[in-house]
Amino acid sequence: MLSVTANKTAPTSTPGRCTDDRSGFNAVPFLPANIGLTPVGTLTLTFASGNSATFAYTVNGVVQTKQVTRQIFRTPGTFCQ
Repeated sequence: MLSVTANKTAPTSTPGRCTDDRSGFNAVPFLPANIGLTPVGTLTLTFASGNSATFAYTVNGVVQTKQVTRQIFRTPGTFCQ
Protein backbone atom coordinates (compact mmCIF):
# COMPACT_ATOMS: atom_id res chain seq x y z
CA MET A 1 0.00 0.00 0.00
CA LEU A 2 1.34 3.44 -0.88
CA SER A 3 0.79 6.46 1.31
CA VAL A 4 1.79 10.09 1.00
CA THR A 5 2.76 12.81 3.41
CA ALA A 6 2.56 16.25 1.78
CA ASN A 7 2.77 19.75 3.20
CA LYS A 8 1.73 22.91 1.41
CA THR A 9 4.84 24.99 0.66
CA ALA A 10 3.31 27.60 -1.67
CA PRO A 11 -0.22 28.68 -2.62
CA THR A 12 -0.29 26.29 -5.59
CA SER A 13 2.33 23.64 -4.75
CA THR A 14 2.28 20.71 -2.34
CA PRO A 15 5.34 18.42 -2.49
CA GLY A 16 5.56 15.22 -0.51
CA ARG A 17 7.13 11.81 -0.12
CA CYS A 18 5.65 8.40 -0.96
CA THR A 19 6.10 5.45 1.32
CA ASP A 20 5.22 1.78 0.91
CA ASP A 21 4.04 -0.63 3.56
CA ARG A 22 4.10 -4.35 2.97
CA SER A 23 4.36 -5.36 6.59
CA GLY A 24 0.85 -6.09 7.68
CA PHE A 25 -2.01 -3.60 7.80
CA ASN A 26 -4.20 -6.68 7.26
CA ALA A 27 -2.50 -8.75 9.96
CA VAL A 28 -4.63 -10.32 12.67
CA PRO A 29 -4.00 -9.29 15.33
CA PHE A 30 -2.97 -5.85 14.08
CA LEU A 31 0.21 -4.69 15.81
CA PRO A 32 1.19 -1.08 15.08
CA ALA A 33 4.79 -1.82 16.08
CA ASN A 34 5.06 -4.16 13.07
CA ILE A 35 4.24 -1.45 10.53
CA GLY A 36 7.29 -0.22 8.66
CA LEU A 37 7.19 2.51 6.03
CA THR A 38 9.78 2.35 3.26
CA PRO A 39 10.45 5.55 1.23
CA VAL A 40 9.80 4.81 -2.47
CA GLY A 41 9.47 8.20 -4.14
CA THR A 42 8.20 11.74 -4.24
CA LEU A 43 5.19 13.64 -5.54
CA THR A 44 4.02 17.15 -6.17
CA LEU A 45 0.45 18.42 -6.45
CA THR A 46 0.30 21.67 -8.42
CA PHE A 47 -3.06 23.42 -8.33
CA ALA A 48 -4.22 25.44 -11.34
CA SER A 49 -7.48 26.33 -9.61
CA GLY A 50 -9.85 25.01 -6.99
CA ASN A 51 -11.11 22.56 -9.61
CA SER A 52 -7.99 21.22 -11.31
CA ALA A 53 -4.45 20.17 -10.50
CA THR A 54 -1.48 18.22 -11.79
CA PHE A 55 -0.33 15.17 -9.84
CA ALA A 56 3.32 14.43 -10.68
CA TYR A 57 5.16 11.57 -9.01
CA THR A 58 8.18 9.31 -9.11
CA VAL A 59 7.78 5.90 -7.46
CA ASN A 60 10.50 3.25 -7.68
CA GLY A 61 12.01 5.05 -10.67
CA VAL A 62 8.70 5.32 -12.58
CA VAL A 63 7.82 8.93 -13.48
CA GLN A 64 4.18 9.86 -14.19
CA THR A 65 2.09 13.00 -14.47
CA LYS A 66 -1.71 12.97 -14.22
CA GLN A 67 -4.31 15.70 -14.53
CA VAL A 68 -6.79 15.76 -11.65
CA THR A 69 -10.26 17.34 -11.83
CA ARG A 70 -12.59 17.92 -8.96
CA GLN A 71 -15.89 16.07 -9.24
CA ILE A 72 -18.96 17.90 -7.98
CA PHE A 73 -21.69 15.46 -6.99
CA ARG A 74 -24.19 17.95 -5.67
CA THR A 75 -24.70 21.63 -6.44
CA PRO A 76 -23.48 24.07 -5.35
CA GLY A 77 -20.50 21.93 -4.36
CA THR A 78 -17.90 23.38 -2.04
CA PHE A 79 -15.73 26.46 -2.25
CA CYS A 80 -11.99 25.85 -1.95
CA GLN A 81 -9.81 28.61 -0.61
